[in-house]
Amino acid sequence: MKLKGNWWNILLLLMVFMLPLALVGCTGGEQNNNEPQYDSIVENFTFEKTTDNSGYIVVSYDGNSDYVSIPEKYENLPIKEVGEKAFYQLNIYKVVIPNSVEVIGVDAFSGCTNLVELKLPTNLKKIEINAFYNCSRITNVIVPNSVTEICSAAFASCRRLNTIIIGSGVTAIGDAAFTYCQMLKTVVIDSATIFSGLSGQMVYGELINSATTIKVASTITAPAPEFLSSNYTETSVGDYRIFTKWA
Repeated sequence: MKLKGNWWNILLLLMVFMLPLALVGCTGGEQNNNEPQYDSIVENFTFEKTTDNSGYIVVSYDGNSDYVSIPEKYENLPIKEVGEKAFYQLNIYKVVIPNSVEVIGVDAFSGCTNLVELKLPTNLKKIEINAFYNCSRITNVIVPNSVTEICSAAFASCRRLNTIIIGSGVTAIGDAAFTYCQMLKTVVIDSATIFSGLSGQMVYGELINSATTIKVASTITAPAPEFLSSNYTETSVGDYRIFTKWA
């Protein structure tokens, strides 16, 4: 019995020493699980050179991660474009697009219905046709000042899109670019060209079709187009002219 008791004491001591280690291991595991691992493995992407050989185009993503980070370079050249249907209807949750990207191609992210977070690169110049068509979970978009053109249906059917900021460089917005964006209530306009052309709800791809608040940079001093002055009340708050739709 004495031997049995000694073994029992030894077992208890082992349990006392091992328990803290087990708890540390569990805690560390939980922390790792809460931090998404973005897939940026070059081998999981297909690339092709741009026509001028100055960089690469992302042709497709062949991995299976919900979190994707597009590499900034491939073979020492910058990634300059997300190509046509590169992420078409993929089950991705978040994507990081490098600032080297200048064009987001036709249908590049079309049908990515689980995509919830979108940050456009600071050197982006053009958002092509249907680029984010039916990305129905995106709620906010900031179009950087570098962008000059938002093509037709670029954000069509982004049904949860609530707020969009149109950068100062935008000079053209294609037909139906924002059609079926029923929850788009706040539109911020930093582009004098776009502001001066607001002549009706269908103008600029239904950008203000359902908007109740339009914010315009105070640096844009031109008089409000008749459509705004007839349907919205203008006030001034900080760096913006605020147009609130009449009830």
